[in-house]
Amino acid sequence: MSSILVSSNVQNIAENVAKKVTQNLEYNYIGRSFLETIANEFNTTVDRLKKTLNWLKSSKTVSNKSIDLNLAYIQQAVLEKLLNDNVVCEGLAAHFYIKGISHILNVRVISESKKNKNRHENNKNHYYKNFIRMIDPIKIFRTNSNYQFSGIDENDVSMYDIVLDIEKIGIDNVINTIVLMAKDRKFKPMNYSRKMLIDLTLASKFRVLLLSRFSNFRVLADGDTVIVHIKCSKRQKVNIAGEIKAIANRIPEIKFVEVHAVSKLPIPNENIEKKKKTNKICNYSGGC
Repeated sequence: MSSILVSSNVQNIAENVAKKVTQNLEYNYIGRSFLETIANEFNTTVDRLKKTLNWLKSSKTVSNKSIDLNLAYIQQAVLEKLLNDNVVCEGLAAHFYIKGISHILNVRVISESKKNKNRHENNKNHYYKNFIRMIDPIKIFRTNSNYQFSGIDENDVSMYDIVLDIEKIGIDNVINTIVLMAKDRKFKPMNYSRKMLIDLTLASKFRVLLLSRFSNFRVLADGDTVIVHIKCSKRQKVNIAGEIKAIANRIPEIKFVEVHAVSKLPIPNENIEKKKKTNKICNYSGGC
């Protein structure tokens, strides 16, 4: 069976819908309470993880490195949970970092009530008040940070498999629609979609380790190969590639590494071309 991501412009609506869907389908539920498990696993605090998630909704409340690390922790833990299938996930920003996996149903539930519209306007006013001197704060942050999820507009309907207006159709119809779609054969796991999820999970695991040493890089996985694009000079590339190789050796699933020294990183969430495997571990920049 598929797994389901539920998000909303109103937090309590997403939580309510996700829990009701979980009960209906008898799935496993992960929400904000899962942050305690993540904090324990990665030796951080729930408060830091919450601040990092809240940054996505409001303003830059923590340092760039802290955002990168804490979101990497959340991403790895959530992806590892989703590998088991039959999971309903909400409140963990999964819709930002899980895209294109066919057996994961990505749902957006919106509420356009007057009360919520007023809240949205207040948030906008607060945002612009704090960043009035910055022409495009998101663009600036994306330029200066390794944070791979920046620049994503969660209000873009193309991000989701379905968008439901709870004010128009009611919560019962919202639940029934999600349950019906989750049971559709189009959302059943297939070998290809499972591989994509496994690749994404491996890349996230490697990224957590790399963040302890590097910034300004992108990483993805293809089977037992990981591909790293890192911003560095030609003089630095041999030493950096050697360090990345040593870090990769700590993950048994990784058999091949490609390291590319670049002057400009690929756009966040852009597909990076997967190169042919030729050596067990590449210890130079430029790829295999």
